[in-house]
Amino acid sequence: NELNEGFFHRCWLIPTFNYDFCKTGIYDRHQSRCMVGSLGELFRKFYPHQRTRAPIFNFFVSTPSEFDMNESSNTFGYGSGFSQVYEASGMVMFLGIDFTVNTFLHFIEERQEIGYRYPKQFKGHIIDGESRTNAAVSYRVRPLDLDYDSRSLGLYDWNRLIKDLKQQGILQSHPIGLGEAQFFDARTLTDYWGSILTKDEFYLLSDEVKHNIDQLAKVHGYPFHQLQFEGSFL
Repeated sequence: NELNEGFFHRCWLIPTFNYDFCKTGIYDRHQSRCMVGSLGELFRKFYPHQRTRAPIFNFFVSTPSEFDMNESSNTFGYGSGFSQVYEASGMVMFLGIDFTVNTFLHFIEERQEIGYRYPKQFKGHIIDGESRTNAAVSYRVRPLDLDYDSRSLGLYDWNRLIKDLKQQGILQSHPIGLGEAQFFDARTLTDYWGSILTKDEFYLLSDEVKHNIDQLAKVHGYPFHQLQFEGSFL
């Protein structure tokens, strides 16, 4: 079937994200544990040389020869793992989790240069076996003043978004064992949400967060900038 032929028989990735670099400035390609699930941690332990060099949003890659394993200066920008999935017309699948942990959403936000998150740079070192190199990466972060629970309807209106994507035929599902996998085509979702965000930058957000952004904008201006909330750049 299409899922098996299009997904499992191509180069595939498993997230092995580790967020310690933002605090410690250190990313050890072989030793920094995966913080987003036991499957990613398993592949990190057994195949460390097939893990990308990106300090924060890194992946295990099944076929490294078909993928740029180096870090990108922008975690969701050109050359990032997310960008490569988009350029390759890849698919994103959720197995044992659901669409509300869709990190690919941030790639789409970055492409649209949304203003309710601001670019922030993190500096440190990448340890890769015996080598140690300097690294500086950036990605859009939310102001700490914009408090929310990312797994609820706090920031993004997941119920509305999921319902719409299913109606559009963009978010699909396929039975696997006793459960199901949800998946979408990266280009299709990017183009669909991108066209909407061009007209309504706050489309993805919940009504409560839209109100909070409006209140913050009255104090700090809009779009948001790091200097407005943190005082200085790193």
